[in-house]
Amino acid sequence: MSAEHRRNRNKKRLLVYGVASAVVVAATTGTLALASPGLLGLDTDQAAAAPAGARLQSEFEQAAEEFDVPQSVLMAVSYRQTRWEDHDGLPSTTGAYNVMGLTDVDADILENDGAAEEREHRLEHMNRSGDPVVEKHFDADKALESLDEEPVDTDDPRLHTLDEAAGLIDASAEKVQSDTGESIRAGAALLAQYQKD
Repeated sequence: MSAEHRRNRNKKRLLVYGVASAVVVAATTGTLALASPGLLGLDTDQAAAAPAGARLQSEFEQAAEEFDVPQSVLMAVSYRQTRWEDHDGLPSTTGAYNVMGLTDVDADILENDGAAEEREHRLEHMNRSGDPVVEKHFDADKALESLDEEPVDTDDPRLHTLDEAAGLIDASAEKVQSDTGESIRAGAALLAQYQKD
């Protein structure tokens, strides 16, 4: 092998290492930009154009810092309550609003004409086997008896976290219901308040 052949081989090797390094740097930078829009100096307009998941994570990060709540705890509570679904400002079937699952339940909501539909919906959940043999022997009346529970105590403070959380951040309940960022801030403020109490 001649000396010139070795030099050409070394040049090719350096070129391959250079290209590989550039690809790694580009991939890392892109990943960081998507995961944390504020980290790489993006302003709010650029952050708004970021994917929804990146915006959501950024909102959790900002609220966690503002109210001194661990981001992982804030995100875990939100995921446990709502699976990060916001329901477009409408309550979930449990009366929870937005991604933090802040609640506003009163007796008027519970005593509506949809009670029969709710019972039927719950009955469907009880019989989800999909097995025709099980469905053949499923006793709907017996299952519905178990649904006849005591009425919900709508005075329970756990069913009225929306107004309390909105008050902690000086926002209206409607804003917290419809704005994901405000919902996260309100949830973080409420968690911080619970920690103090």
